[in-house]
Amino acid sequence: MSKMKKLFLYSICAVLIIFYLYVLYLGQHPRVGLEYRMYYITHELSDWPGYGRLAYNLDTEQICTGLMRPDNSYVDYTVCQTKGQGWERNQYTGSVNNNTTSTIYYIPTTTDEKAVFAFNIKEYSGSGEVDVMIGDQKIGTFNGTGDFAFDTAGAVKEGEMIKISFVARNCSFKLWSVCLKSGKQVK
Repeated sequence: MSKMKKLFLYSICAVLIIFYLYVLYLGQHPRVGLEYRMYYITHELSDWPGYGRLAYNLDTEQICTGLMRPDNSYVDYTVCQTKGQGWERNQYTGSVNNNTTSTIYYIPTTTDEKAVFAFNIKEYSGSGEVDVMIGDQKIGTFNGTGDFAFDTAGAVKEGEMIKISFVARNCSFKLWSVCLKSGKQVK
């Protein structure tokens, strides 16, 4: 084999090695949006909200079902697509917890020191209670059905992610609706 041919083959091999090392680097350090990272890479979200859809306007009531009804027609209300892990897959009549901890994420578009997290529990079974947490801070507890509202303790800050967790002990519940209400809307 001639020296030119060998040099050409070695050059191609060197280029391929550099290319594959670059691809490995990109795989370890992907440049993707937050929603993509949370859904596809870290698996923190159970539903794909879409790019930029973790942003939340206060006082927007969201219903905790899927986007489609059992007959495959689309729903005509605002669906909570920012649920994390801990929820059953099929959500036609509300979201049922399937783990001790079930989560919802928000990135508020405004700051409100007096905001309240309001939600409706459609079904409840078991003898235990459910703690509602924002981050590591407990904001309330419930043990039945109905409408609940807990002070967010100043956790609603523009652009800062809020992780709301439902920590269930010896019980199961079905979440129907959720809403971060601004302080001016709360009576």
